[in-house]
Amino acid sequence: MPDPSFQLLLEESTRVLYAEYLATPDAVLPNRDALVHAAAARGWSESAFSDPAVTQFLNRCHTATEPFRLPVGEVRDGSFSLELDTDHVFVLLELQAPQGGKPVRLSEVREAIAKRQITYGLKQATLLDALRAGHCKGLVIAEGTPPVPGMSARFVSLLDELKPRTPEEDDNALIDYRNLSHLLLVPPGAPLMRRIPAVPGMPGTDVFGRPIPPPPVSDQPFSNDLAGAKPDEEDPDLLRASIAGVPKLAGDRMTVDPAVSVEAVDLTTGNIYFDGNLQVRGDITAGMEVRVTGDIAVRGSIEAAHVEAGGDVKVNGGIIGVQSSAMADDQENGGMRVAHIVAGGSIKARFIVSAFVSAEKSVSAEREIRQCEVMAGESVVVGRPGSRDGSIIGGKVRALKAVRAGRLGAPSGIPTLIQAGVNPHGPAKLAEIEKVRAKLLEEKLKFSKLLQALEKRPEVGEHHVEQIRNKFSNVMGDLFALDAKVKAINEEMIPTAEARIEVLRGVEAGVTLQYAGQQRTFREEREGGKAMIEKGHIVLR
Repeated sequence: MPDPSFQLLLEESTRVLYAEYLATPDAVLPNRDALVHAAAARGWSESAFSDPAVTQFLNRCHTATEPFRLPVGEVRDGSFSLELDTDHVFVLLELQAPQGGKPVRLSEVREAIAKRQITYGLKQATLLDALRAGHCKGLVIAEGTPPVPGMSARFVSLLDELKPRTPEEDDNALIDYRNLSHLLLVPPGAPLMRRIPAVPGMPGTDVFGRPIPPPPVSDQPFSNDLAGAKPDEEDPDLLRASIAGVPKLAGDRMTVDPAVSVEAVDLTTGNIYFDGNLQVRGDITAGMEVRVTGDIAVRGSIEAAHVEAGGDVKVNGGIIGVQSSAMADDQENGGMRVAHIVAGGSIKARFIVSAFVSAEKSVSAEREIRQCEVMAGESVVVGRPGSRDGSIIGGKVRALKAVRAGRLGAPSGIPTLIQAGVNPHGPAKLAEIEKVRAKLLEEKLKFSKLLQALEKRPEVGEHHVEQIRNKFSNVMGDLFALDAKVKAINEEMIPTAEARIEVLRGVEAGVTLQYAGQQRTFREEREGGKAMIEKGHIVLR
């Protein structure tokens, strides 16, 4: 039966547990076991008591002569809470252990889960372990399936694949550093960029069993503003250059600038080969090579380099080869290493020295042409417009239509050849035509034999025979066209008096003129004039 010397009281509002000492004359002093026994009779566990508070209560009982009441602990049942993350992928359980009261029951948690309509991804074993432990914080007791993010469209540059490869290191290898170009130029059709299409994500499932959509992805196409580039017709995710030039990468955009401009052509840029125009702000240095299909504009000079252009070559400075004892093994011009300039259009410079110059149209120099071999499909002019200066000294200068200069030759009598009225490119053109003709004649013979064989095989379809006939006809047409070209070139190689050689100031000894099928070498200085034929001889009038 209860000890009459004290009683336990629970304040419902605060759940504070009090012990009251009655202080009766025959009261037996209580101890801790008596308090625990009394609590157990009420259904409370020993954990309800606070040791310091119990000690204080029991000590006061020894001296008390009157009843008193002191708090000795708290009686609280276990509690729990469920928390969901913002995406409803996780359910987190926080479990508070009881303090003298009742622990949380599994049925209570399951009821709360059902009330929240949580049905997917429940971790039953994890929940049971937590209830056995009596407490936990932030424990995942239900887990949905998060969505798998997709991948937006990506743009991958292909320029690294276009860069020239550096030769593998070899101590015994001879490396020409002029071919190690650091300038990336692309021809039309070169692959520039690959678009990797967007990959959609996979939906997930939240703890309520509802689908979770994946984050949106961008399937961005190539920009419409792609100067010099366009998608491949058969592969729209591949961007190709539509013109020749310098590729420029800016984020997910790739363009091609046809205006290729470099500071200089030297070992820094390496040799340059591409389809398009080239602007050089400085010089094209000795030993370098440039081949382009368009025009070349050089603000500086061209040294002993090899330069070929499909269009014009314009040089603000001069074109000049170099003389060096180190180049004595170079037999061009008796040890002189010359500049080599070829143009499908015209060539213009301030002066031209120690150079091989070939232009389909005209060659012009403001000051002089010295010790050069010059060939022009139209004219060679030396001197500023309206002036009487400009000299041609040494070498060979040949033009189909006209040669004009202020003075020919030098007082030293250096040999100088001037020719007009014959196409200087004729022999080279005829040689190229003969190569083409040889190939066409081989095709003609092949198709002719094939047609003869097909005539003996009536089982061969007429359509196939007609295809062979068309190919044979095309070859014959090409041969006739070549014959017309040969005829025109041969006519240009017949010396004619319709061309002009004009010398405004004078001719030095050592100068040879070839004109209208005649030749004259001057043995002494003469005044200038226009070349004419009088009594079968060349005269200047």
